[in-house]
Amino acid sequence: MGTGARCCSTRKKNDSVPQLVFTNGQEIHGQFDHVIAWVGEGIAPILSMVAKLRGEETQSHKNLLNLAAAWSREIKFGADEWGPCLHQVFVQHARHAFAYDRAYSFAYDSALDFAEKNQEMIVEHFGSSEDYAEYYAETDTDATIDFHTRTVGNSIGQAVTTAFVRQDVDLFAASFPAAIFARFDGKL
Repeated sequence: MGTGARCCSTRKKNDSVPQLVFTNGQEIHGQFDHVIAWVGEGIAPILSMVAKLRGEETQSHKNLLNLAAAWSREIKFGADEWGPCLHQVFVQHARHAFAYDRAYSFAYDSALDFAEKNQEMIVEHFGSSEDYAEYYAETDTDATIDFHTRTVGNSIGQAVTTAFVRQDVDLFAASFPAAIFARFDGKL
């Protein structure tokens, strides 16, 4: 059993550790209910607050909170409900996981090196090496962040959605970024 599955496993009533419950008082019965409670009452409110602080839309977070709240009342959902909801949340937040400043700085320095070797062309088309470097760094970094958002947001979002649809704790744990990278290292 993976680490995530151990964290999300159910406890028996006679264990010394209290039974987990949703904040509405409903008892958590199955292993995957722990995941739903964690996402709905832990992760989604935090992500929603972060989105609000950034001035971004929060409807996808509200939808996720509503699904988790309904789930705690024994209303179960499938891929048609979880899929679009989770996908939007992951894509929105994957964008902010990108090291924008570092990528911009690297692209800017690379563009200055190129401009130094191609001064005549750069001055003719951009006016100065610095103008070219700013233009190149912005367009390169924006394209890279769009690619990052699509690939990371979609791949993790799809894995999490599949875990929700199957109610599979181990699949959910395997979708964590550290677990994905560990697979590439042959450690998982």
